[in-house]
Order: sequence, then structure tokens, then C-alpha cells
Amino acid sequence: MARRVSPRPDGAGLVGRLAGQTRPVLLVVDYAETHTALTSTLLTTLEERATRTPIRLLLVARGGGDWWEELTGRHPLAENGQTVTLPPVEDSGPDRTALFTDAASTFARRLADLDPAVDWADRFRKVQTGIPDLSDPGFGLVLAVHMAALTALLDQPTSGDGGSPEQVADRLLQHEKRYWTDTARTRGIDRSAGSLEQAIAAATLCGATNPDEAAAALARLPALTGTDGTTHDLRNRTAHWLAGLYPPAPDQTGQFWGGISPDRLAEHFLARHLTGNPDLTEHLLAGASTGQTYQALTVLNRATPTHPDLDPLLPALLATDPATRAPIALRVAIEAADHRPAADALTTVTPHLDRPTLTSMIDSLPEYSLRLLDLAATLQHAHTLRIRDHIPPHPPRRWPLPRRRHTPVDTTHLADLAASLNNQSVRLGGLGRREETLTAINDAVTIHRRLAADRPDAFLPDLIRSLNNLADLLRAIGRHAEAQTIDDERNAL
Repeated sequence: MARRVSPRPDGAGLVGRLAGQTRPVLLVVDYAETHTALTSTLLTTLEERATRTPIRLLLVARGGGDWWEELTGRHPLAENGQTVTLPPVEDSGPDRTALFTDAASTFARRLADLDPAVDWADRFRKVQTGIPDLSDPGFGLVLAVHMAALTALLDQPTSGDGGSPEQVADRLLQHEKRYWTDTARTRGIDRSAGSLEQAIAAATLCGATNPDEAAAALARLPALTGTDGTTHDLRNRTAHWLAGLYPPAPDQTGQFWGGISPDRLAEHFLARHLTGNPDLTEHLLAGASTGQTYQALTVLNRATPTHPDLDPLLPALLATDPATRAPIALRVAIEAADHRPAADALTTVTPHLDRPTLTSMIDSLPEYSLRLLDLAATLQHAHTLRIRDHIPPHPPRRWPLPRRRHTPVDTTHLADLAASLNNQSVRLGGLGRREETLTAINDAVTIHRRLAADRPDAFLPDLIRSLNNLADLLRAIGRHAEAQTIDDERNAL
């Protein structure tokens, strides 16, 4: 869909067809928080079209946040749209039991088509007589109940104790592992179970867009490294084995690998595998494409809140290559329903970022974002420090200098510093840190006064804006007399 939505000269793309649509249409964008450019393009087209044919756009996302605030700020259609928060589908014991039974019945019918040698109807009858305890809060997710139903059919437990959601996921993975081993053997891939798990982790964590990218990812794995022809052939066979094992979903346009699904099971597998192999993630991301890095950071950000053992991974990955990975992690934080893992990792690495990287990241921040205020203030503070690093200190005077009527000011970095301080005061003000805000805006005013004295034509407007911000802050903290003095200075200018 992302490819089709791009405007084409002949107007035959999806955008062109939408503009002249004469029949009612329903458009659905899943994971809308990760497709903001696509969604914005669709909204722009719908807002500018001349026809009034009913077209409904449904955005499905894990949560609101900055991506939605940005869209509502830029598009009237989004601002006027209806937001519906979906609660857990089943949140009580009886409801979960009914959901479990329905899922087990459906799985039994489908499994009978896949493996008619097994009496799945009999297995379902046995499952009905021993429905497990589903009171664990983790079974509040429909997917967790479905996984429990499938596991009960496959394992035929003799009691009604099906285990916790984590134990259910572990049991499903055991079935997956047996399937990996059997299919790998038929493809001539003679590797240990641990080596196969590394390959599965690569496909699930990073993905790949084509066979060459897939083979390159596998070459970074300790189990599949090597430059000889035999190893090269093995990597190619493994790449295609993974593509057949877990093909990409229909909505994963341009992907060669799909990885384990659903997401919950994939995250559980990665938590189990990466926790025991802490260096594997770095092996995979060293030399990875931007798309692969984005996918890996997105998956880890999503998995960390429910798998605390993954906590150290994101900070370690950003610290290894901050200039490349930090901007990608910021994109993840902006788009994610829960931004905290990525934001916390960025906070730890920010002091090590250079000025160009910080400038780019600050420019990409949403204009209005309450949840990212702390991170925005941290980035802006680091940006201010980097600019200060480029301003040479005033040398001490060892002897009297002849008086000059005017000493030109070097504005190379001072103007940037004043602007950064002004922005820093705005970020700190949003957090309610008034003393720090006052220090930052006072410093900005001081620099703007100096710049305006040297070049009023260029910097007087900046000085007036800084004075206005300072006066507003002084009034907010009750220092009205000082605020009036600043107002008088501004008005005189």
C-alpha cells in the first residue's frame, strides 16, 4: 500500500484514484502509528478532493500519542475524527472460558485439515473436560487465551492446569522448535538447535527486504560466519528456509522475511533467546540497514515493558553507535504507544551525541508533545552544551588595551547558542522547572543584547522575543516589578 499510495504522473496511483472516487470506500491502515507519512498523504488527498463521495478512513493503532497529536494538528479531518479506545475483549472468568472453548473448537477444525491422521475432535472433547485456570491477568489479552487453547489441544494436559501465560508461550515455542528442526533437516541445513535459533532471531528481530540482505544478516551470526563457498551456500539455503518458514504477512510489503508471529510469541522468544545471548543483538545490528535497525529497536521497545530482562539491551545498542542509532530510536519513541524504553535509552546516550546529530533529532521532535518533554529537555540541554564547546573563552587581558568605539562581535556560534537557550527555556518551562528556565532565558537575553548591539538589523527581533519570554516567566513566578522593567526595555526597542 505504501508503494501504491505514491502519486504517479498518470494519476493511476491510489492517491489519484481517491481524488476522483465515485463509489463509497473504506480504507484501513493497521499499525497506523508506524505509517504516519502514509496516513498524512491519505488525509491530504481526502481534504483536497473535489467529490463528496463517502470515504471512511479507519486507523488502527496500539495507542495514541505524538503521532496522533501531529496528525490532528496538521489535518482538520483528523482533528474532527472520532477516537475509540478498545478495552480488553474478555476481562472476566466466564467470558475467558467461553473464548477459550470457541478458540479450541476452531483450532480443532483447522488442524483436522492440516493433519487428518490425528483425532482432533476427540482432543477437543478432552479439552472441554479440563479447561485451565484463566484468572491470571495476562489472560486479559485475547491472544493469550487463544494461545492457551492451541497449547491445550497440542499437549493434551491431563489436568486443568494449563500454566501461566509465560508457560503457555514456552510450550508453544517447544512445538515451534521441533518444526524448525524437522524442516531444516529436509532443506539440508545441518546445524544445532542453538544455531537455528540464532537464525530465527535474526529474521524475527531485524527482518530483511531481499535475499542478499538476508544472507548478509546471517553472515553476522557466529554460527553462520565464514567466507568459504560451503558456508556461503549454507547461508543462502538458510535465508530461503526462513522465508518459507515465516513468510511476510500481506501487509509487510517489500519484506523477504516475516519472523515469528504473532507479536506476543515473537517477543517472548526474543526475550528468552537474547537474554541468554547478550552479544547476539549487536552482532546482528553491526552493518544492518536503517530499516533493519528500525525494526529491531521497535521490537525491543515493544517487548521490554513485559520482559524486564531486556532492559539493558536498548541502552547498550545505542551506546555502541549513537550517531546512527539514536535518531532511529527517537523515531521509535515518537511512534510507539509506550515510548519509555526507547526514551530512557536515549536519555543515557544523549551526553555522547555530537551537535549535528542533536540538531537533527531536535528538529524531528513533534511540535507539541507532553510525554516527550523530559527527553526533549535533555536533548536541548545537550545541544546547548555542544554549542558552548565551540565558543572560545574570552582571553584574560594582561595589559591595558586602547579604547575602541566599537568592537565587532563574532556571531558564528553566539546566535545558535542564544536560540538553543531560548528553546531550552521553553522545554524546561513545560516541565515546571522554573529556576532552570529562568537561568536559560536570562542567558539567552544576555547574548541577544550583545548581538543586537552589534547588528540590530539582524538580531533585534530575536532580542525582543527573548525579552518577551523573560517578562512572561517573571510574571508567572510573581516577580512583577522585574517583569515591568523588561517590558519597558522591550517597548523601547
